[in-house]
Amino acid sequence: MATVMTAYGEFGATFPAVVGRISRTGAVERPEETVLVVRDTVPAGDFAAIISDCDGLPASVGRYESLDHLEDGDIVLIDGTTGFTRTLYRAGSLHNALFVTNRCDNQCIMCSQPPGEDDGGSLTVAMRLVALLKRTPPLRLTITGGEPTLLGDGFVRLLSMLATDLPETTITCLSNGRGFGNKAFARAVANIGHPEIRFSIPVHGDVPEVHDYVAQASGAFRETVAGFYNLEECGLAAEARVVLHSRSVPRLAQLSEFIWRKLPFLCQTAFMGLENTGYGRMNWSELWIDPIDYADALANAVIGMYRRGLAVSVYNIPYCILRPDIHGFARRSISDHKQTLVAECAGCQVSEHCAGFFSSCLERHSRAIRPIQLQRRRDDQTAIRVARSGGLRDFGQGRDGEC
Repeated sequence: MATVMTAYGEFGATFPAVVGRISRTGAVERPEETVLVVRDTVPAGDFAAIISDCDGLPASVGRYESLDHLEDGDIVLIDGTTGFTRTLYRAGSLHNALFVTNRCDNQCIMCSQPPGEDDGGSLTVAMRLVALLKRTPPLRLTITGGEPTLLGDGFVRLLSMLATDLPETTITCLSNGRGFGNKAFARAVANIGHPEIRFSIPVHGDVPEVHDYVAQASGAFRETVAGFYNLEECGLAAEARVVLHSRSVPRLAQLSEFIWRKLPFLCQTAFMGLENTGYGRMNWSELWIDPIDYADALANAVIGMYRRGLAVSVYNIPYCILRPDIHGFARRSISDHKQTLVAECAGCQVSEHCAGFFSSCLERHSRAIRPIQLQRRRDDQTAIRVARSGGLRDFGQGRDGEC
């Protein structure tokens, strides 16, 4: 089930927002970087904040209904004015992200996190998070927004910090790619020299009319394609992400042909199921296609690209909807804090390897959901062996395999 990522508490006095690492013991090396969770005794120490879900503690201790979702090593942001607490980093998860801006120069009709104007200090918080992670580097992080490249020099500063503090962490940056249409900007990013960074960029169609309509931005197709070429020229890795809905599916064959002919240098192409939140929810009646109805078109695109030597994956779509011959391309891509299953999955022997569902997509899902029983189908047995071995190379997920 989806993981709790936020909580509200009450403090006896207001204080500036803090970012700190969760600990349930006061014996820490850097108390000023620590958000201490207590149950009874409050130890001495200059902690960033002290919180509890127990009664009878001093007013200086933040009181919460429950803190069961927090583990040692998690990093949280506490708004000292409202008591709102948000988990920025989960120590036990591989699906962590740096949210750096609300702003975006696209207004994609299926965007899961619609843009806004106020950044609210997101970049500052992200850089503080990176500083705290320096002592315990994660395997991978995602940069997301909004559109990160709109930060300009701030984006370059963040990448420089990541290259210095987390050089061995794989970084996936979710971007619409338009900013890289400026070759000087692409070169500035390349000059940072982070050895483990790639850019995940949506391609909505093979022609401007489709891409620009989905992006709700005139000229977006031209700038995005130029961005791909500039990234390649500068030696930066990039992948294409294709969200599957009523505007992209009808030209899926042409789009896969376009990527093969015009963008063969990409790390991979990821075909992605639609998420029912944000603009996706607002436009659901226009965008929704039951994945079983485009299963053949998707399989043909995936197999066609693979046979031409291109790396390809399928994100956010359960095994039981996919044609068995592309099970090996499916990834368990949805971030663990919002991945779930539905009642129809009961008894499925593949569920622990399956993408499952976004927790936001439970109101409506495919009519084809069914449990897979491995002993009954040899092709499903093959699929799960591929899933367990990792299938083709997985180039990492962004925010849920999100766009």
